[in-house]
Amino acid sequence: MENFPSINTHVTIDEFYDVTLRTTIRNRYAVFETDSEPLTPEMHIDPNLIGQTGVLKVHHTQHGQVWRFFAYEKQSMRRLPEGDDLTGWGWECLSTGLTVRTEVGAVPTAQPFERGVPPKVMPQSGGDYFI
Repeated sequence: MENFPSINTHVTIDEFYDVTLRTTIRNRYAVFETDSEPLTPEMHIDPNLIGQTGVLKVHHTQHGQVWRFFAYEKQSMRRLPEGDDLTGWGWECLSTGLTVRTEVGAVPTAQPFERGVPPKVMPQSGGDYFI
């Protein structure tokens, strides 16, 4: 039987939704606008993402922090925490004012429409949509 070193890896992840990448500093830092205060993590990021809104994740490990930014596919979508429950998360489309629900932790990939329902969206109670 071979001896394998035990690997005790503990990672926790914090997520910041609806953050906007405002600028980068010397290709070493990113400046994100949040609801509460600006965040300036040390990270390399594509400058083409400046102006994009999305989710910023920080992975805390025994070796330090790793920051990653994921721009929303649909830039008009924003989290709507008052629409959350145990079965899904609420989101609002800024361009239409309509709300959608996703599975917990999922980001919408389709935009709600004024008329009709996109094929990926199924009506839920209360007039909202579930993606």
